[in-house]
This record gives sequence, C-alpha cells and structure tokens, in this order.
Amino acid sequence: MIMVKTQGTIVTDAVKSKGNNRRSKIAGLLLIASPVLWLVGAVVFMPQIGEFYGEGDSLTKLAALTGQQAAWTLQSLLFFAGTLGAMIGLALLSVILRQTRATSLARLGMVGIVAVAAVYTFILFLRLTAPTDGELEAVEGSSLMLAAHFGWLGIIGIGLTLITVTVYGVALFLTGRAKMTGGLVAVLSTLALVAVLIGGPLPPVIVYPVAAILGVRLLFGDSPSMR
Repeated sequence: MIMVKTQGTIVTDAVKSKGNNRRSKIAGLLLIASPVLWLVGAVVFMPQIGEFYGEGDSLTKLAALTGQQAAWTLQSLLFFAGTLGAMIGLALLSVILRQTRATSLARLGMVGIVAVAAVYTFILFLRLTAPTDGELEAVEGSSLMLAAHFGWLGIIGIGLTLITVTVYGVALFLTGRAKMTGGLVAVLSTLALVAVLIGGPLPPVIVYPVAAILGVRLLFGDSPSMR
C-alpha cells in the first residue's frame, strides 16, 4: 500500500510538473508577444496619427485623429492585445506560483491583473469612442481619453501595471528558482514606478522590456514551481 501511494504521488508530481512547464512556456510566449504587438501598433500607425502623441494643446491632439478612424482603431486594438496578452501570461504564472512559497503574492498579483485589465478596458473604450470625424466637442469622454494618455488616468494605469509586475518579480525571487530574474524584474519595475510618480505619465512602453525579460526566462528556463 505504501509503495502504491508512493508511485501515485510520483505520477501526480510528474503530471503537475509537465503542466507547469507547459504553462510556463505559454506565459513566456505571451509576455514576449506583448511588446511585439505594441511595437507593431506604434510603428505602423504613427505616420497617420503620430501628431496625437506630440506637442500641442488638447484640440490639436484630437484634431490629429480626424479622418484616421481605421488607423486609430487598429492601433487601439493592438495596444490592448499587447496588454491583455501580458495579463494572461501573468495569470498563468500565478497558477504556477500557487504551488510555491509565494502563494500569497500570487493571489495579490491576480488582484493586480484584474485591476489593470479593468483600467485598460476602460481606456480602450475611450479610444474607440474618440472623435475621429472632426466633431471634437461631440464626445464627452474626450477629456478622459486625454487624461488616459497624458494625465491622471494614465498614471493610474501604468502605476497599477508596474506594481503588479513588481509583485510577480518578488514572488519569483522568493521561490528560489528564479532569483536573478525575479530580482531584476522587481528592481526595474520599482524604478519605473518611481519615475512615473515623479515625472508624470509615461508611455506603457516602459513596462515592455521588463515583460520581455520575464517572458524569456519563462520560455527558455525551467518552471519556477517547486519540484
């Protein structure tokens, strides 16, 4: 009986390990795809709507979107897809971390994921309802959309993202299986958060190098779960 139980435990552990390795690879791919999607959205559509992100007052920025509905919509969807991909990747990482000593941080990270997804879903709604037909005063949410990119809403979005990524960095460090990557992710995210709090809203691009570092570790390294 003891031998049967032992063999059963070994088989169960092997199945869990295989599942965690698969989740780790998928999470890594999603975290690497996140900056790629953002870069495609930024590079491909900037010639049409780049003036929105440049210098100028609110009316000048909104006027830059006139007649560019297709470019603006596709860029918005690509940016959101990048954010969503990263959040799904981190959610998969949470499943793995729940089997380690970082269980509490994994749960806290999931709270952060939900909060970040909610904020950026709202920002996507603001982008998709932005005035692209020249009627700048027809949309009440225009001021909120500008705040999402250049003001307080943008700070909330990027701040929550950086805090969430920091939590996962600390969690990885505590597992003992990815100390270097976890520590680097936590430090870089914290420094970026300080920069946001001091200097105001920054482009979400500051998160993506950190996401890529984490993604490479998960894709090409062993699962951070305990063996």
